[in-house]
Amino acid sequence: MQSAKVGFLATLFIAEFSISYTFLVPFHIFRIISSRKKVLMRIILVFVVLLSVKYAEAQSWNEYFEAGNDALESEDYFSSKYYFEKCMELDSTVFDLNVRYAESLRLTKHYQLAEYQYDKVFSKDKGKLFPLGQFKLGEMLYMNGKYKAAVRNFKKFKRKKKK
Repeated sequence: MQSAKVGFLATLFIAEFSISYTFLVPFHIFRIISSRKKVLMRIILVFVVLLSVKYAEAQSWNEYFEAGNDALESEDYFSSKYYFEKCMELDSTVFDLNVRYAESLRLTKHYQLAEYQYDKVFSKDKGKLFPLGQFKLGEMLYMNGKYKAAVRNFKKFKRKKKK
């Protein structure tokens, strides 16, 4: 048997099967606290443990966005897709995030998702902030085999560029 330290309070023994530490650590802490008489101390400690378990590995939206941008700049497209997905889970209303997420989807060849994202971006923007939005949408439609819709988008994009 191996022993593994979990936190600073509990030592668990691991047999040949997997044990979830997340459930055992609060139980072990509660067992230690239950021997004490102070109810307020028990409540506070349990609350702190539950919060620390929930937010132990949480990153902020800005950290994910920065990591996604760094990965996109260094041409690590799968990592950028991962980080932008995390950002989208936290806040999907930021326009620049939607554009960058669509780009990372396109570069990782997730064309159906990229088509959805570019359509979302273009329907919000109509080509003002992201002038290539309609072209990229047409490109994704083409990659997904929707040739008539792709040609229609390419022609609209060409007409707008001539103006």
